Amino acid sequence: AAAAAAAVAATLAQPPVKAAGKAELLAQREAALRREPADLLGEQLSRNWSFLGDEAQGALSRSLVVIVGLGASGSQAAALLGRCGVGCLRLVDPADVTADSLAHHAVATAADVGRGRAEVSREALRETVPALAAEVCRARLCASNAPSLLRGADLVLLCIRDPAAAAAGLALLCLSPSAPALRLG
Repeated sequence: AAAAAAAVAATLAQPPVKAAGKAELLAQREAALRREPADLLGEQLSRNWSFLGDEAQGALSRSLVVIVGLGASGSQAAALLGRCGVGCLRLVDPADVTADSLAHHAVATAADVGRGRAEVSREALRETVPALAAEVCRARLCASNAPSLLRGADLVLLCIRDPAAAAAGLALLCLSPSAPALRLG
């Protein structure tokens, strides 16, 4: 009970965060697409296009997914979503890579210890999917910043392992009108 109360208190005590709008992120994606060779993204997504078709792949490329928590589940989700053609990711995580987290973070290396988990994920994604627009918000999801962090989202992935923090995050998602949400371990 004490851990749950502390998690709820932490979600209420954070300063507000200003996240970019979906239109701004899509504009960043379009600018990145103009810098890349025309066939690179097509080759990367050729299997998706053949499976999903033009309309569905186009919808993916215009989508914004908010990932809250970039540890084991969140870093894997970000890597996979970026590689399958999701156009915009908002990566929300206040934590740094630790030596302990190297065993399960999707892309972090020993050189990344002490750096933000969301920043490390964004940099790796830029190397593999240059056309992806990925925004880093180094914050906790809380009542004061949920409207900004969730604005424009087509999907929210809550990837928080701590049960009390996850429960508080789910409560925030239920209270604020946002996109469909999934909780990943």
